[in-house]
Amino acid sequence: MKTKLFTYLVLAVAVAAPAQASITAWGVWSWDHTEPVHVMLTPGDGGDALANASYLGGAPADATIRVQLWASGGVSTDPPEATVIVNFPHEDIWLEAPGLASCIGGAVADANTDSEGWFTFSGSPKMGGSNDPNAALPGLTVVISGAPLDDLFVPIRPHILVNSPDLNADGQVNMPDIPPFADDYYGQYNFRSDFVYDGVINLSDVVRFVESLGESCP
Repeated sequence: MKTKLFTYLVLAVAVAAPAQASITAWGVWSWDHTEPVHVMLTPGDGGDALANASYLGGAPADATIRVQLWASGGVSTDPPEATVIVNFPHEDIWLEAPGLASCIGGAVADANTDSEGWFTFSGSPKMGGSNDPNAALPGLTVVISGAPLDDLFVPIRPHILVNSPDLNADGQVNMPDIPPFADDYYGQYNFRSDFVYDGVINLSDVVRFVESLGESCP
C-alpha cells in the first residue's frame, strides 16, 4: 500500500543575496503514502505528532514530511546551475490549509535545511480547526516565504487530514467548542469531530475531546 514517491515541485521564492536577483526554488519530496493519513492536532501539547499519524481505522503511519530544497537562477550561468539551499531558516517554512489556524510559530519546520538541503515536519503542529477531507486538494500545504510549494502542472501536497478539538479555531479548547462537538456526536457524521479517525463519532472521540479541554496556544 506504500510506494516511494519523489516529485519535483517548483515555486518562485525571493531570496536575499548580495548582487543576486530572485531565484527559482523547487523541492524534491519524499512521501511514502498512497492513501490519506490523519492527525488530531491541538493548540497545546496534546496533539498527535506527524511521525505518529494513522490511517482510517487506526493503523499507524509515519506522516513525516521531508523535502529537499533546490534553487537556480541566482547566479548568471548558462545553463543555470542548480544547488541545494542550505541553512534556509525554518521560521520561513510552515504548514497551512483552508479551515486550519495555527498558533504563532506553531506550524514551522523542525529545523533549518541541513547540509544537503533537506527539511522536515515530524512533530505536532499547534493548530485548531479542520481541513475538508472531500476537497479537491485536501491536506496540508507547505509554504516557503509565503509561497505554496506546489508542482507547476498538478498541485501536489501531502494528503494529511487534520482535525482538532479546537473546533472554532480560536487557539483554545474551551466551552465554545462543546456545542459543535455535541452537535456532531448526536447528529450526522462530521469529520471535524472524528478525533480517533474511524468513520464514526463515539466515546473514543469524547475521551480525546475531554483530554484536550483547557489547552491553548502558548
